[in-house]
Amino acid sequence: MNIPNQRTEKNILKHKISMSELATIFDNPFFVSTMNVPDVMQSQYEKKFHAFGWTTTGWDVIIWYTYRNHKFRIIGGRKLK
Repeated sequence: MNIPNQRTEKNILKHKISMSELATIFDNPFFVSTMNVPDVMQSQYEKKFHAFGWTTTGWDVIIWYTYRNHKFRIIGGRKLK
């Protein structure tokens, strides 16, 4: 998982969840069943998606990500209330 440090710090301050914890959504066996929707408003240069799911610590989250160089790259995410 490729997670830039500056983006990680910004996400913790704004949404109170780390990018590494958000990345655990891909470890959840139910991720395949989650809603995985193309982000058509932000897809000018590469395909971007958002997905709803659960982290391994049990948080319901939404993430924005792309798939680049055979890796998932998380752009951002937050906890759902």
